[in-house]
Amino acid sequence: MQNKNAVLVFTLLLAFATLYTLSFNQVASSFEKKAAEHGEYVADTMLQAELITEEERASAAKQAAREFLRDSADAEIYPILGHTYREVIERELNLGLDLQGGMSVTLEVSIPDLFVALSDYSNNEAFQASIREAREGLATTSGVGFVDLFAAAWTRNANGAELWRIFHNMESKDLFPAESTDDEVIDILRREAATAIENTENIIRKRIDQLGVAQPNVQRVSGGRILVELPGIEDRERARKQLKATANLEFWETYFNDEVFSRIAAANNAVARAKSPELFGEGAPADSVLTDAQRAAKNPLFSYFAPETSRRSAVVGYANANDTARINDMLNMPAARRALQSDLQLLWDAKPTNGTAILYAIKDESGKGKAKLTGKSIVDARVSYDEIGDVVVSMTMDSEGAQQWGMMTQQCAADNQRAVAVVLDGLVFSAPSVQSAIMNGRSQISFGSQMTAEAKLAEAEDLSGLLKAGSLPAPARIVDEVSVGPQLGEDNINSGLLSFVVALFVILAYMIFYYRGAGLVSNVALLANLFFLIGALASLGAALTLPGIAGIVLTIGMAVDANVLIYERIREEMRGGKSLAVAVREGYSKAYSAIIDANITTLLTAFVLYSFGSGAIRGFATTLIIGIFTSLFSAIALTRLIFFTRMENKRSMTFSSPMTENWFTNTNIDFVGNRKKYYIISAVVVLAGIASMATKGLQQGVEFEGGTTFDLTFEAPVDIQEVREALAQAFTEDGKPGNPIVQTKDSDAKIRVMTNYLINSLDENQDEMIEAALANGLAPLGTAFTVDEYNKVDSTISDDFRSGARNATIFSLLIIFLYIFIRFRKWQYGLGALVAMVHDVLIVLGFFSIFAGVLPFTMEIDQAFIAAILTVIGYSINDTVVVFDRIREYVGIYGNKHRDEDTMNMALNSTLSRTINTSLSTFVVLLTIFLMGGDNIKGFIFALMVGVIVGTYSSIFIATPSVLDMTKKLKD
Repeated sequence: MQNKNAVLVFTLLLAFATLYTLSFNQVASSFEKKAAEHGEYVADTMLQAELITEEERASAAKQAAREFLRDSADAEIYPILGHTYREVIERELNLGLDLQGGMSVTLEVSIPDLFVALSDYSNNEAFQASIREAREGLATTSGVGFVDLFAAAWTRNANGAELWRIFHNMESKDLFPAESTDDEVIDILRREAATAIENTENIIRKRIDQLGVAQPNVQRVSGGRILVELPGIEDRERARKQLKATANLEFWETYFNDEVFSRIAAANNAVARAKSPELFGEGAPADSVLTDAQRAAKNPLFSYFAPETSRRSAVVGYANANDTARINDMLNMPAARRALQSDLQLLWDAKPTNGTAILYAIKDESGKGKAKLTGKSIVDARVSYDEIGDVVVSMTMDSEGAQQWGMMTQQCAADNQRAVAVVLDGLVFSAPSVQSAIMNGRSQISFGSQMTAEAKLAEAEDLSGLLKAGSLPAPARIVDEVSVGPQLGEDNINSGLLSFVVALFVILAYMIFYYRGAGLVSNVALLANLFFLIGALASLGAALTLPGIAGIVLTIGMAVDANVLIYERIREEMRGGKSLAVAVREGYSKAYSAIIDANITTLLTAFVLYSFGSGAIRGFATTLIIGIFTSLFSAIALTRLIFFTRMENKRSMTFSSPMTENWFTNTNIDFVGNRKKYYIISAVVVLAGIASMATKGLQQGVEFEGGTTFDLTFEAPVDIQEVREALAQAFTEDGKPGNPIVQTKDSDAKIRVMTNYLINSLDENQDEMIEAALANGLAPLGTAFTVDEYNKVDSTISDDFRSGARNATIFSLLIIFLYIFIRFRKWQYGLGALVAMVHDVLIVLGFFSIFAGVLPFTMEIDQAFIAAILTVIGYSINDTVVVFDRIREYVGIYGNKHRDEDTMNMALNSTLSRTINTSLSTFVVLLTIFLMGGDNIKGFIFALMVGVIVGTYSSIFIATPSVLDMTKKLKD
């Protein structure tokens, strides 16, 4: 074997790299176990001291463990290499939301509200009509943004009016110059819309940091929307409020630190008395005999917080950035709030320097957290330079804001040059001392002299962007939300792992049964494939989801295909009288073409799936893509290395057991001659499915229809009809009762509720209203329930999902047709493959239409179903390509010596063993997942199961015969 040593070295290096990547999970798990033990110890200590009750113990233990991990974020925990805990968890293989619970939200910035605000709430009829029509167009037109819809509507409604006159107002006259053309104004609006989305994304990142979520994900997706993933989040209400609230920019007067230090000291004392009452009053130990832990308990605030006493300013102290959440918890205790008094707020700076956070004293004269001046008065904020060339942020306010700003700065300048704090979302971005009154509504924010010019410029750009985002009243709406409870996540892990282990065992056993010694070699390659696949997922920072586990198991089933192709070729060569060494060499050589073609076609569909999918579906596609590459390496390079090593050492190899030695060796079935019978069978099944789709239709999920889905678990079985009737009344809208779809899942205690109640509402509390209606509707049943999973899709995004699914399917069919046409150089092969793929898609759709509501699991048409369809297309063409490749080979060998029908039958019969083995192993894997996996992926797996059967059938009885019927002569 050529390059044997190179393959061996590469394999070893790859194994070491994979071990290193996966080691982060082990290190993180070990350290988190230590944190859990620490939490248990702290909770037990607090319980013994009667600081908490037995019911509060579990919560206290979790809180203490979280604090331990937070405090240890920068601790070096990786042996020898010294990686910190923060670095370790960033590199470990993450679990998706469906496996650990959490929340995934897609936000849409309201560009219509932005335009209205930029127009200073113009009441121009043409403008109002254009905004209204563009809003309506968003819900009915896919792939077109609001700016383009507004531009088209304005062209229809303007009736000679000039658009610049709508936006050239007192606040925006510099942004929209007079006499601008309509196209120029539209370009400005387009830029402002893009800026609003970008700034909203920045603000959301800041807000998420305050939620304390480990490894959150924020990214912009198609359509200018923002995807936010919050794994492990438990307080969904708080998360929603943080994500949906408009950017809150405020300007506050401040206190000098010496004016409030006595209050902070009083707060420290109040917290200590509340948390450690045994250290105060009669019988308390003297200060001289206190232990270090008791001294810290007697000064809980000052144990983490260092007061600023060296200079008079608005800064009251400093703390480690990791301790700010702990300090906030103490400052928010009722006893501490009473000591601080209502006119004092203590806020942290936005960007800690070198891990040190600064705390500012804010003067709240309202006593209710209401600032005198907010971001609503800011009309512009941009980076500029002062008279000495230093970087500053220049702000411009409206007339009302300028007047208030003048009063504030005049008072602060006269009062010992008191500082004014610029606060965004509760964090202080700047607190400059006011040198003199500023009466023109224009101001600058400068930066510390200790900062470099580059740092000042970066800070100025960030701050100006955030100030501008705060000034734009463009609320963000949740258009898609998926929430998974922690219990369901744990159940998904258990069922997913169980199905994975059983499926793997079945495949390993089957390969040994059928191929004996060679089966053992393929099993080694299969396990190596799994090892490399998981390592690759971890190294890419991918999250392992439930569809991802299905993708791994499916990859294992499909990875058998390459080994089967090679082994069947080797067996053919050995039956032809060739020696083992020659047979192995020839077997690999002749199998390469079919293996490469089959995997490329599957890879193409996986890439399409990744491009058009989102969330967990992308996770499935990612797993499939990586799995194809690791399977090819393991099945070809590793097995070849093992075989040639054994042969060099004069060791024999077996490629069959006594029972399977002659299976499928003498088959001579006339597949092509009976093709008209199979055409009729297929036509009947396809027409039955089409008839069902035309009459009964397909059960579209909320992703394609818009609406809300709840997966509920009741403490006891409930009557489905009662639930349906109760919710129909609860979901009454515009005087009409709702029509919710209510289905049982695993049992009568587990149900799924789907409704379009309030789906078109623009109320900012839409989610809360839907959940309240559900709770009120189910309350009369008298049976408690929990929400395992919550999924809401706005009608504006469901249209995009539908068009994306349609485009993905069409593009997959087209790209595979082109590949087959180019690869086999005859359009008949491409068209035959296309006919077979369309045949398979129609039959799977027909099954879902006919059996929806009949089979005891949900059969919704959603993104997961589209993923299944694309996978079926890939699998179907995989089978077909193997047969086409053998036909091409036989045509090259025999030319016109045989009739075309005989050549095709020879190809079909010679590949029958591979077809049966691959299809059977893949089907058994899917059946295992279907029976043992979670209920949430049953519909997805069922579609794949039907697809495997239909794909195998079509590759034999549809694709190949149809090529014959369209071809005059195979050898041209």
